[in-house]
Parts: sequence; C-alpha cells; structure tokens
Amino acid sequence: MKTAALLNVSSIARWLLLLAPIGSAAAQSTIAVPQDFATIQQAINAALPGATVLVSAGTYNESIDLLGKAITVRGESEVTTIIDGTSLNSSVVRFRSNESNSTVLENFTIQNGSGSAAAQGPAGALYGGGILCDGASPVIRQCIIRNNSIPIAGNSRGGGIAILNAANIRIESCRIELNSTQFSGGGMLINGSTAVVLNTDIVGNAAFSSTTSYGTSGGGMSVGYSSTVQMTGCLIEGNSASSNHNSVSSTGGGLHVWLSSNITLSSCVIGGNFARHYGGGLWINGGTFAISDSTIDNNAAKKGGGLSTSGSGTVVRTVISRNSTNSPGSTGALSANYGNGGGVALGGAGTISFNDCSLVANQASHSGGAISACRQCSGGSLNYSGWNGGTPNVTVSNSIIWDNGGGFSFIDANPLYTTFRFSDVQGTGIWAGIGNINADPIFWRKEVQDYRLTPGSPCIDSGDPAFPSDPDGSPTDMGASDVMALDYVDTSSGTRYLASAGLLDIPAARAFATAVGGHLISIGSASEQSWITGQFGLAHMWIGLSDEAMEGQFLWDNGEPLAYSNWATGEPNNGGGNQDHVLLNFDPVAYAGRWNDQPSTALAHALVEIPPLCTPPLAYCTAGTTTNGCDPLLSATGTPSATANSGFTLSVSGVEGQRQGLVFYSVSGRKQGVWTNGSTSFLCVKAPTQRMTGQTSGGTNNSCDGSFSIDWLAWIATRPTAVGQPLTPGQLVQAQCWFRDPSAPGTTNLSQGVEWQLCP
Repeated sequence: MKTAALLNVSSIARWLLLLAPIGSAAAQSTIAVPQDFATIQQAINAALPGATVLVSAGTYNESIDLLGKAITVRGESEVTTIIDGTSLNSSVVRFRSNESNSTVLENFTIQNGSGSAAAQGPAGALYGGGILCDGASPVIRQCIIRNNSIPIAGNSRGGGIAILNAANIRIESCRIELNSTQFSGGGMLINGSTAVVLNTDIVGNAAFSSTTSYGTSGGGMSVGYSSTVQMTGCLIEGNSASSNHNSVSSTGGGLHVWLSSNITLSSCVIGGNFARHYGGGLWINGGTFAISDSTIDNNAAKKGGGLSTSGSGTVVRTVISRNSTNSPGSTGALSANYGNGGGVALGGAGTISFNDCSLVANQASHSGGAISACRQCSGGSLNYSGWNGGTPNVTVSNSIIWDNGGGFSFIDANPLYTTFRFSDVQGTGIWAGIGNINADPIFWRKEVQDYRLTPGSPCIDSGDPAFPSDPDGSPTDMGASDVMALDYVDTSSGTRYLASAGLLDIPAARAFATAVGGHLISIGSASEQSWITGQFGLAHMWIGLSDEAMEGQFLWDNGEPLAYSNWATGEPNNGGGNQDHVLLNFDPVAYAGRWNDQPSTALAHALVEIPPLCTPPLAYCTAGTTTNGCDPLLSATGTPSATANSGFTLSVSGVEGQRQGLVFYSVSGRKQGVWTNGSTSFLCVKAPTQRMTGQTSGGTNNSCDGSFSIDWLAWIATRPTAVGQPLTPGQLVQAQCWFRDPSAPGTTNLSQGVEWQLCP
C-alpha cells in the first residue's frame, strides 16, 4: 500500500508538470516587466530562486518588497528606470526577509519615498525613505537614491537608505543625493550591521531639526550600534546636520559614527559638509576608525571643522585642509569651548595617530586651528558621553602641520600626551620630539590646494627612517603628497593633465589652472574623452567649457571651437537660469563620462591641460677622442620633470675602462670652447657649473667599455642649494661628462654636451 501511494503521488506530479504552461513567466529564468507582468512586484511574486527580473525603462509608481528571494531585479538604466514612491507613504524598496548577497537590486532610480516601520524600531519611528534593509544583506548596485524624505521629528532615520541588523550588506557604485530626515542619517543610516560601501557618492543630504526636543546627526550618513563599515572610493560632499535651536546638538555633517561602531575609510573625499555643532566632516564618538589615502577638505562646524572624535584610530596619508570652526568660544548653553579645532578636535580618552598626513590651511575662530585636544569640553545642556573626561593620547609622525590659524590648543588636557616625531610643525622653535623641523615645506601650489612637495623641500626624505621607503627607494617624505593632485603626461604629445586635489568653484578652478601654467581642459574627440576618463576615473571635474558670454553658445576657455560634445541626457538645460559652466562626470553613476552644465558655485576638481613646455634632450657640441680611440657618448632617458624626485637618467657610454669621472651641468647656456691646449675635447657648458657625484667607469683598462650613470633628478632633489634650484618648468639645462685620461692633454677628456628643457 505504501508503494502504491508513492507511485500515485509521483504520477500526479508528472501530470502537473505536463499541464503547466510551457514557458510560463513564473518558471522562466528571466522575467520581463512590463512584458510578462505589469508591475515589478508582480514579477517578484512570481520569480523563482535564481531568476532575473528585467525592468524596462519607465516610471513605476509602486513600493516593492523582495520577499527574501534570491533573485536579481535589474533596471534597463538607472537614469531611465525609476521606482517612484509618491503618495505611497512607504519606503520605495524593502528588504526585510533575511535576504543575502544572492538578492541583487541594480540600475534603478529610487525616489520620493517616506519610510517604513522596522521590526525592532521604537514605536512611531520610520526608517529608509528610499530603501529599508531590515535584517537583510542584499547587494544594491548602480542605483540613484534621491529626493526621499522622512518628515517625522525625532523619529526619522535614514532618509535615503536605512540598514538595520544586516550581516554583510554591500552598496556598490550608487549615488545617494538630496535625501533628508529630521533626526539621523539624512542620506544613509547603518545600525547594528556589517556593511561594505564602494565607489558611492553621498551628496547634498540633510538631517535637520526644527524642535527643541531632538537633535540631528549624520547629514550624509550615520553609523551606530556596534556597526562595522568599510568605505572605499566614496565621495561625501555638501551634506549638513543642523537645527534651529542651540539647546539640541547637530553633529557629523558628512558622517556620524557612534555607539561602539568601527569605520574604515580608504581613498575617500569628505568635502564641503557642515554641522552646527561637532564634526563638520566627521564626528566619531567612541569606537574605532581608520582613515587612509583620503582628503578631508573645506568642512565647517562649531568644533572640529574637519574631524571631531573621542574614539581611537589612525589617519594615514590623508590631507586635512581648509576646514574651519565658526564660533568664537563658549556660547550660552553650548559652553563647550566652541571655536576650537579647525582641522581636528580630539576629546575623551582615545588613542589617535596621524602618519604621513598634511594638515594645512585649517582655521579656528577660537584656538587650535590644526588640532585641539580637549579633556573637559562639554557643558551646559550638551554633555556628550565619551567626550568629557580622560585625555586623548595623540601621536603625529611623518606629517606636515603648516599655515593653520591657531596652531594647537590643549583645553584641560596634558600636552605631554601628544607626541610629534619626524614632522614639520610650524610654530615657535622646534616642537619637542625626534626628527621634528620647523621649516617652510615648499608646497608646489598651496594657494590652489596642491600640497605636493617641490624639489628642495626640507620634508623630502626627512621622515622616520623606521617607516617603509618611498616607491623610488629613497627615505620616506613628510606629509601626504602621495594623495595630491592626479598628474599624467600624454607621452605622444607631451601635454600634461593635472587634476586638483581639492574641490573648487569655477573662479578657484581657473586660478588653479593659471597657477600651474595651463587652462581648464578642452576635449576635442571621443578618443581624448576616453583617455581622460580612463586616467582620472569618475571624479567630478570642471572642464573649460562655458556659455557665460552668451547663453547657449558654448566655448572652450582656450579659444578652441566646440567640435565634439558628450552631453548627458537632457543637458545642457541651464537649470535655475545660472548654469554656465560644464562638469564632466557630474553624476558618475547615471552619467559616467557625460557632461552637465552647472553654476559657477558648484564644487569639483579642476581638470587642467598644460601644453608641453619641454623638448626632447638634444645632443650638441663635440666629444673628444681618448688616448685609446674611445668616443664617449652622453645620453638622457626619462622625463626631466621639475616636480619629480627621480626618473631622468644621464648615461655615458664609450668611456675608457677603470677611469674616474663625473657629470657636471649648468643652467647658463651652451658653449663650445677648447678644453685645453692640444686637447680634442671641447667645453660645452657655460659657467657656473655644478659637479655631480664622482664615479668609476668600470670595464677594462685601455678598452672603451667603461660607463657612468646617474639619476639627475634624484641627485638634485637632495641638494636644495645646487645650481638651478629651485627647478622651474621650461628651464634649459646643459650637461657634459668629464673623466680622467692620463695620457691626454690636461690628463682628462670630455663627452659631447646634452641640453634639455624642464617639464612641469
């Protein structure tokens, strides 16, 4: 009987399979919307594990739930495929059924959502205006999350995205912009989660409070409740945390981290953010952090314009510049020594180290333009947990601290807990510690935020010898010059392309271009456009195109005609009536490589084109013939860049073996005069000349197999008083080799001369 029953069930199953419609949408591996189902949710409901839901371009007014399914929901394009939550009073997209990385959402614009309740959230709280991930860890890729808002005072969290109790969520290549809450995480909230955020822009979001009952935190992003977050290649720009009342706090304009959370930031830019109180760029209250290869620029707050922290962590190879505080000391209920820490404000009992950093041009309205260390920094109605009490333990190594208004301040903290090593610290005398100096670092173009070190800088090769060497094998430098402006040379034309490290408006971008000897770039072909985006990635960059002279007539700054264009869909549109200048990659998700007109007040990197100033090395004059018939030949390889510390080598071949010799050079011009009576050699350079390090030619006695070689740039970089210093692009240099030849007149002989022009 049991066997018969099994046979009957099996037969029924076979009949059901035969009766199922062949090619039904539910059984397909790919489901199309609206071709197979009219709505995205209907397609999700029908999808089997492993299926892909393909959504055609269009606007879909619905709120969707992924229902825990291991499927991919993919839009045709994140620009044209829009899920709109208008009038639905909900999050636009919800993941709340233990979704894993096998659930993928990609290529959508998510907009006009208003949030949903969370399983473990407080009564009345709404989370995730655009997207709510509640106990779920999907992959969200190539999406635009914009214009979502949760308007409930004190109970709104994660205007764009809210991530709660996620085990391993990934946000990749997204743009989170113009979202808002009235409490925490204007752009994104991450609580109790482990998250990876890659190549994502968090721009123009806000956390704002109009009541005296609740403060705000994390205008761009808030991380809390023992979360661990890794961010790489992200832009956090133009976000704000603010309120109408001094009696409530507004902290972390760009990023707010608290409640024992841990964050890692690598190759990120945190710029132009604002907090009414603590941490214009970042506010890290407790927990741990690691920041590397990043830029914290032009942020503002009442305390800690760039970074404010009571946690423990490291800041490595990072530029902290042009940040500011905007309050002159204590003010009423905010008797917290406001106005301190233009660049960095440190409190609590954390341990913080700055290695290979540049803190430059930060300003404090009260004290501590570069760094303010606080022990008793809170008071009145704002007594921040973890900030008040204890003394921060600070170590600064291999760093440059220069041109900061206010220097350092120690408010009821012990300066003995702050250690400086092998750093260039501006002030009165030399700061106590091993290897410190107090000397102008000689930045390349500090007025336009190019803080690379020029040849002759006292900070070159002056870092801690215990640190790893620079890539060229020389001792490490002080400062963060490795994260300065991107710099490429087109070897086919000699044209140099340079992107500013900082974010600039149009007047500043044009000033930067002029200062480095070039102009904002013109792009004349699709191949040039492809090369530019390939070299510089997808950062927002000003190009030299505008219609400021006459609306609608776009012209290049250098006078070239507009023969090629690459506008984004619907651009240029002169939105707001004052968009006269052009950004490349305004939206790197939606419009990668495309152009968009923007107002002159927008902030972006300046992309500069510098015409070639240098010509290939040229041999001239005549080499002498040695006693054994050798004809020595001086040659040059590499690029003689005035801003490089290596990479231009002078080589001499055909020298008699086992001879002593050296290369000498001049910047005074060519010459061709007899070396000495009876000699076949000529002196090819004018005085004054500079002798370089002596060498032995090697090879065999009485043979012509000897040689010399020396990297001219590396040699001169360590000698700030050598002839020609400081190096200037366009400068002409002449060189020649001298070596012993005992049987020749004057017991010496010379090679011919070589002349080159210094490149930028």
